[in-house]
Amino acid sequence: MASKILLDANILIEFLLERSQFEVSQKLLKLLIDKPYNLFITPAIIHITSYWVKKSLGTVTTKELLRNF
Repeated sequence: MASKILLDANILIEFLLERSQFEVSQKLLKLLIDKPYNLFITPAIIHITSYWVKKSLGTVTTKELLRNF
């Protein structure tokens, strides 16, 4: 049975904005995707992530990133 894991907004923000912890978040996401885990995010996590990404990259880029994620 696969474990359920809730992804924190900070992991997504670091990854999407390629900030100081980008490599750590990238390795973590790769590990979680390659293993039999069920990954979850909440509407609040989507909201927080989109707020910070939009603040840094603008609305159009944020929509593209989140749709493709």
